[in-house]
Amino acid sequence: MKFLWLVLLFVVTSTQAQKHLILLKSGSVVGRFPESSYIYLVMKDGSKKEGMIIELYEFYMITTRDTIQFNKIKKVGIPKDERKGIAPLFGSLLLAGGVLYFGIDQLNSSLGYNTSGVDSQVAKISAGLVLLGAPLVLIRPTYRRVNMGTYLRTIDYKSPFYNTSP
Repeated sequence: MKFLWLVLLFVVTSTQAQKHLILLKSGSVVGRFPESSYIYLVMKDGSKKEGMIIELYEFYMITTRDTIQFNKIKKVGIPKDERKGIAPLFGSLLLAGGVLYFGIDQLNSSLGYNTSGVDSQVAKISAGLVLLGAPLVLIRPTYRRVNMGTYLRTIDYKSPFYNTSP
C-alpha cells in the first residue's frame, strides 16, 4: 500500500514540476510549449531549427537536436490549431463587400432605379474585391515573431501564467 502511495505521489509531483516555454505579449500568453512538445524555430541568422523540448532553463533550452539560446531566436512556429491573424478577417470583409456590392446593384436594377443588366464597372469592382478577399481568407501565419513586444519566458508551476488548460 505504501508503494502505491509513493507512485501516486511521484506522478502528481512530476506533473506539477513540468516547465513551460511561453510567448508573452502585453501581459497575456499567446503561445505555450511544455517540455516534451515539438517546436519549430527560425534563428536570427536565418537558419531553421526544430526538435522536441527536453529541458528548459532561464536563458536557453535543450532540444533533441541542439541547445538553443533564447536571445538567438527570431520566430517561433505556431501550432496549426492556434493560428490566428488579421488577414482572414480582412479577407472575409473584402469578400463580403464584393458580393454585397454586386447584390445591391442587381437589386437596384431589378427595382428600376438603374438601367437593367449588369454594369461593367460594378462587375469589375466586385470581382476585384472577391479576387482580393478569397486568398486572404486562406492565409494563416505559421510563425510568431519574437521582438520588442513579444518575449520568451520559462515558467514553472509557481508562476501566475502557469495554466495547463488551452
